[in-house]
Amino acid sequence: MNLWESIRQLARKKRTEIDLLAKGENAEDLLAAIAVVTNIPCVGLPADDPLLYGAEAVLDPESERIWYNREVDPPLLIVYKIHEYAHYWIEGQIVACNHPDLAARLSEEKSPLGVDRVESYSPKERREAQANVYAREFLLPAERLRNWFIQERWSASKIAQYVGVPESLVFHQLTDVLLLPTIPEKQNSKEDNTQPAGRQLDPSQEKAAYVTKGPLLVEAGPGTGKTRTLVGRVQFLIAQQKVDPRQILVLTFSNKAAEEMRTRLAQVLPVEAPSVWMGTFHAFGLETLRKYGYVLGLPPSPKLLDPVSALLLMEQLLPKLELSHYQNLYDPTLPLRDFLQAISRAKDELVDPIKYQQMAEQMVQTASNDEERERAEKVLEVAGVYQVYQVHLDQEQLIDFGDLIAKTVQLLTEHPDIRQDLRNIFRHILVDEYQDVNRACALLLKQVAGEGEGLWVVGDARQSIYRFRGAAPQNITWFSSDFPGASTVPLRRNYRTQPPLVKTFSALAPQMGIQTTIPFEEWETHREIEGGEVIMQTEEDLDAEGEIIAREIQQRFKQGIAYRDQAVLCRSHTNLARIAALLEQHDIPILYIGDLFERSEISDLLSILELVAGDARGFIRVATFPEYNMSADDVQLLLALPEKEHVPFPQAITRFKGEPSLSEQGRNALEQIDRHLQGLSYGHGNWALLAHYLFNRSGYLVSLLANTNQAAIQQRIAIYQFLRFAYEQDRTLAGSQDAKQRFLDYVRRLEIFGEEKQLRQIPDAGQAMDAVRMLTIHASKGLEFRAVYLPMLGKGIVPSRMQPQTCFPPQGMVEQDPKDAHNEEELCLFFVALSRARDVLCLSRARRYNNRGSNPSDYLELIGSALPHQSPSAAPRQKGRVEIADQRAGVAEIMVISSPEVFEVEALDLYLRCPRRYYYEMVLGFGRHSEETAFLRFHSYLRELLDWVQDQHSQIGEVEFPAVYHQLESTWSTTDLVDHPFEPIYRKTAERMISRALQVYSKGRRITKGETVQIHLQNGIVLFSPDHLEISEGGQPILRRMRTGRISSTESNHRVYGLYHAAAQQLTSEPYLVEVFSLTDGKTESIDLPEKKIAAHRDAYDQAIYDILTNQFPPEPEDLRNCPRCPNYFICPAIPTK
Repeated sequence: MNLWESIRQLARKKRTEIDLLAKGENAEDLLAAIAVVTNIPCVGLPADDPLLYGAEAVLDPESERIWYNREVDPPLLIVYKIHEYAHYWIEGQIVACNHPDLAARLSEEKSPLGVDRVESYSPKERREAQANVYAREFLLPAERLRNWFIQERWSASKIAQYVGVPESLVFHQLTDVLLLPTIPEKQNSKEDNTQPAGRQLDPSQEKAAYVTKGPLLVEAGPGTGKTRTLVGRVQFLIAQQKVDPRQILVLTFSNKAAEEMRTRLAQVLPVEAPSVWMGTFHAFGLETLRKYGYVLGLPPSPKLLDPVSALLLMEQLLPKLELSHYQNLYDPTLPLRDFLQAISRAKDELVDPIKYQQMAEQMVQTASNDEERERAEKVLEVAGVYQVYQVHLDQEQLIDFGDLIAKTVQLLTEHPDIRQDLRNIFRHILVDEYQDVNRACALLLKQVAGEGEGLWVVGDARQSIYRFRGAAPQNITWFSSDFPGASTVPLRRNYRTQPPLVKTFSALAPQMGIQTTIPFEEWETHREIEGGEVIMQTEEDLDAEGEIIAREIQQRFKQGIAYRDQAVLCRSHTNLARIAALLEQHDIPILYIGDLFERSEISDLLSILELVAGDARGFIRVATFPEYNMSADDVQLLLALPEKEHVPFPQAITRFKGEPSLSEQGRNALEQIDRHLQGLSYGHGNWALLAHYLFNRSGYLVSLLANTNQAAIQQRIAIYQFLRFAYEQDRTLAGSQDAKQRFLDYVRRLEIFGEEKQLRQIPDAGQAMDAVRMLTIHASKGLEFRAVYLPMLGKGIVPSRMQPQTCFPPQGMVEQDPKDAHNEEELCLFFVALSRARDVLCLSRARRYNNRGSNPSDYLELIGSALPHQSPSAAPRQKGRVEIADQRAGVAEIMVISSPEVFEVEALDLYLRCPRRYYYEMVLGFGRHSEETAFLRFHSYLRELLDWVQDQHSQIGEVEFPAVYHQLESTWSTTDLVDHPFEPIYRKTAERMISRALQVYSKGRRITKGETVQIHLQNGIVLFSPDHLEISEGGQPILRRMRTGRISSTESNHRVYGLYHAAAQQLTSEPYLVEVFSLTDGKTESIDLPEKKIAAHRDAYDQAIYDILTNQFPPEPEDLRNCPRCPNYFICPAIPTK
């Protein structure tokens, strides 16, 4: 049971006691009974009374009173009073509380996004959070609240009125009670659980924990009890060495690890534990900068940018960046994440912008060939970006995550007096997971620890899995040189795993090539052989592999291994999602949220926000909700009427809900939607709007709450996670205009930049589900399970292929070659995965993935000596294996307008990129209302300008740049780009591109604009216009495509070149050329295609026509990465059906 659940249990127990004396369930009745029981009355005072200490309520044990501000609204005042009684029952001490203390957050858990990733609770924040949880549970006990909402069908508003508390408090409690599973008293725990709780430290652990003087490095392999030893070290310092707990600093790499350690320490030292400083390196850096940062010119509370905020800032700075190699006109923001990763990596190595620039310039000077010169120019370009970004941060007194360490090192290096202050405060420093320390953190540690007399670190170089973010496991081997006189103590005994499984990862360990301070010795095993198994399965394809894993999971469940004690670990989120889908098809309960914003129930909620924000698209999805279930005819009519009469959404719902031409069912549905959304457009944040919709207005949750299967539980957890996210974002967006649209834009940004992965973490209460855990190997670090499944062990999957670098580091900045670092990290990941299992380890692979042959991973050979012979399938294969559900469901019933047999190539390209988007934009007509992106506006303008140049060339034979520039000057204001944030980029690019275009229009060349050609295919006609048609001096036709981007190495794979060739073949029977000209760099390339490839390109368009005519519009995008940029992202794949 965690801390928060124990607080709730205390509150429920106290409520039971008070109910025996209270006259009723109203809060005033409860308060009257509490005053009698505690003999602590509540006394109202004026807001400015000194006894309030400027707060809204104060618990004063000396006078045995609770003073409160009598000017506060009565329902809110109720909560203040109970909040103060909660302090009394929990702590019994004086506490002054303001409104932010009362309801600082929706959840007691810290958010996985934003600055919460750095900051853990301060002692005061923790006390307030505990009192909040206690007060909510006391006023609204879970079972009673569940009964009111589900059985009695009371709304949140009625519950608030009945109890006499603010409606927002009911929203908060309903979110917890209805959406999160109940936590049982006992649940799966973390590492070191297999060492019996009452057992004292073993000899190697004692040797490590009880050392009287450092520096000491503890090498702790998997399952050897490192956390127990670390806690034992703190206990030894306080209990035996009489060290003041305030002089102990414990540094970890995650708030979760710090929380776990704090909980364990509190079990043995409940009084002293709160005084020990425990947190992440970054949290320590932030606290240090807040206290001493003034000497660097920082304010007392510098604004910290989380990664997404840094990306949004970089977006604002984009017009100031001088980009060439990294210029992307389609989406200028595309390289920004790579820039920030490069800058973060530089800060990890304490390389500032000036040094980065110098290193880049050195690369340019020493480059000896074109490849080296291009790489050096790219590094120099990134150096310029780094300079602009850091100058802005310094000017605005902002800091990012990288600055938390880099600036703290700078502070302590440049100011010995401050360094000495910290050394005097923290005499003993303990570091967890030392193998994941980057070089900047290691140098920070050196500044604080000095010679290291009080330094104690624990780590395992074989579990170094964070090199991608700068972790340097070499710090373990450098420890003795960083801290002369250091000693090393290994932990030899594994308490977690059965012997057959220990042999498996022990077989890998000596072959990893990882540098350690002492030679490898196989771990001793504490556990006896109790049926432990290592299994290796090989199946034909992924479906079969998923089936055999499902069968193994069920078999282990029948043998007594709970689902929650089994885990599937994958190298990537993509493969994890594939295995998760297969297991769900076989009815295996799994705990897996996946991509939060692409879950069906979250798309529903996003569509509500989109509709209320005024986008008609949201109505498409909302209309398909089961409680509305509008037909395609009614939906299409309601989309047409507002357009005809110029009535925006959501007002159109109110205006047309009685429209006679709608069906009766349609009118009833509209009446319901209108009632559910009435009054929510204005004055409500995103969280409050959704809370009203879910808990006051609609029946959306009814079926989810009635269903007890695992899928419904996961849906509820996902909604909880989304509401929590919306609540936190509302605090950021408070008071801003267009808060709903800004929220939706922020969601898109999280998806585009890949930051949504932080929201895949399951909340603590979700861990109560008896379901198989689905985790990436990275996320499994520090966890253990009785049975672990490692699927997809094919070559190219494990280890994963190294991704091409977008931003290269300057030569000499990073110690290890990136390829070597990647290979070592992949081995470490495999080692971590193998060592998570306690009793059963099931490895599997398939002979084919994605219809291609797959060889076994090379890693299997490394552990071959510990693997058993191939295990046959446990049961005969069933015929008609379950397949993953086809997302085409409902496609045949899509209502479409009759399609013409003549298609413009742009429409077919849209279909080929995504059939469902074609449906939304061409069939439902949203394409007419979509605002063109900046790139499309720029592209259209450039085409117009090139047409003007073409006309001038036809009339006078040669066009000079001054004339073109004058035309650009006089027409630029028509582009709708003038007020766009990226206008300077597009303007400068237009000048550069038109100058390059003039290379084509030299005097004497016979160039005409390509006329429209009808290309006849089997299923229809394609209207196609080549950009240029030139007749060479020899009379040969040249069809030319003018590209705004660079010519790629796979240029000829673009489908459109099939149409260029087809058009040329219709225009002439003589030899011809197809060319592409890049307006970015002025290069020309001939596109020669064999007939087979031309036919393949034509067939792709022909198939698209056939699919359109047969109403096939499946949600199958050509590139999933483009989905968040699609205007239909929040409603896809919803479709109205007949």
